[in-house]
Parts: sequence; structure tokens; C-alpha cells
Amino acid sequence: MTTTTPTTTTTPSGAPKTDCYDWLRAGYRTSGVYSIKLAGHDSFNVYCDMSTDGGGWTVFQKRENGMVSFWNNTWIDYKNGFNNGISNNMWLGLDKIHLLSTKDANVILRIDLFGNQCSNDFYCQNGYFNPNGYWFSEWPFKIGNETEQYRISMTRTTGGTLSSGGSDDHFYGWSEYQAFSTIDRDNNGFSKGNCAGSGGNYLGGWWYSSENCGQYYLNGQYSASPRWGPNGMGVYRTRFDKDYWINPASAVMREAQRWENIMDASTTAQGFLMNFPGPISSRQRRAFPFPLSFVLE
Repeated sequence: MTTTTPTTTTTPSGAPKTDCYDWLRAGYRTSGVYSIKLAGHDSFNVYCDMSTDGGGWTVFQKRENGMVSFWNNTWIDYKNGFNNGISNNMWLGLDKIHLLSTKDANVILRIDLFGNQCSNDFYCQNGYFNPNGYWFSEWPFKIGNETEQYRISMTRTTGGTLSSGGSDDHFYGWSEYQAFSTIDRDNNGFSKGNCAGSGGNYLGGWWYSSENCGQYYLNGQYSASPRWGPNGMGVYRTRFDKDYWINPASAVMREAQRWENIMDASTTAQGFLMNFPGPISSRQRRAFPFPLSFVLE
């Protein structure tokens, strides 16, 4: 396990900021390390993505290379978090993810995958797998506390290219209401062993199904030349399209408040837009309780 401390952190003045969206609303538009504080808890640093789809995203997992091992970290490691710099390879920690995903009524989880390293010649023929591809999807979600084994509750994807939202929504289909498992804490009940580390699969901590573990393994062993299939960091996307199996070159998991949390039906378009902190994103547009056809992109 590796943990380092960032050298530059933006700290709040005035009321404490509880997540990256609070910083966005305060007028901060630069991605970087910010300090947040939730009621009843000590402040802690997070990496805020202020550019993706309107900004305000709190990053809780990032894989950019193999410098930090994820798959063989323990329950305590995943509980508390680990990184080689919070702007680099990082896992924020399940306790903090629980707090961030439950402090508001509606919270979105977003997964972004960059590049496909699938290199098996038989399955990954040229032209069928895109080494420079990009995919994302979003899911409403929350994470339980440690007593609840950090169980994930989610609904089907609300959009994106990583999942179709139907029978090919494999994150929802295999992980919904599953407890978190690590190499030293088997909560998945899979008959052939602990999905996190048994059988040479190196899948790492995740919300696994008791039926064949699942199809998402974003904390698995990172490899620049992965084998085909579930034996490290990867996602089974869909059987109906190219890039149906993705061994990503990099991956990011982040959360943000849904816009229903900050608006209600009585909000006027003119009043809201006069106080809005930046450009209107597709995520924000989907949640507006009034038409935005007059807003220039």
C-alpha cells in the first residue's frame, strides 16, 4: 500500500465545502486537490474534476498505470484508501465513499475508461478493438457503511457508451446490492472461491456477485499487455458491439450530486441561470425542471 500527501491543496473560506460540487458552485473551475468537510467528521483532501460534463465531480478511484497495486490490497487498505499522490493512482477509501454517496438524496457514480489494451490476437483483432477508444456511463448509487460491508445500492445506468442500460448493463446486473470483497474478506459467496483473488484472476476489491463474480474488475491487476478475459483490470461491456471486452489503459470513478438536489420545480430559468457558475452540461440539462432550448451552448 502506498499513500502520499499532496503538496498544494485548496482550502475553504466561509462555510465548509462538503464535496467538489460545492467548490464548483463557489466559483472554482480548476481541477485539482481540494479540502472538504462533512458534518461530524474531520476534513480530508479529494481530487476535484472540474472539467468533465460540467465539473463538480469528486474522484474516488483512478488508474493510470501499474505503479500502485490495487488487486492485493486488504480490507483495511480499501477502507482507509491508498494512492501514490491523490492526483495519480488512487482509491479514496470506502468510509469516505460511503459518506459522499449518502449525504445527499441523489448521487451519481460515473465511470470513464480510456483506451483498450486487449492484446490477445484471437479475440482482439485489429479493427475490432480500439486502442484509443473512450467510454463512460453513469449510475445513481450509494454505498453502505462498514457494518453493512459497504454494500452498493444502484439503479440502471442513466446514460453513456459503456453500457446499453438493458440486459447489457453489466455493472448494475452483477453488482447491485452486493457487499464489497477483498483478498482477506470474502463477502461474495462464490462457490469456487473469493472473487477478489482466487484462481489466479487478480481481480481485487469489488462488489462481486455470488454467480460467477461479475463483469467489472476495475481494481484488478494492471497490465500493459493483459490476457483476454477476467484476469485483471477490465470490463465486459456488451456482446453486441466492438470493444466488447475492455482492458483500459486508464480508468476514473467519480461521484457528484444529481441536479435534483439543488433545484426544485419552483426555480425560474432566469433566476437560476443568472446565478449558475458555468456552462450548461448535458448532465445538468437532463435534470433541469424547465426547458433550456434558449440557452446557447
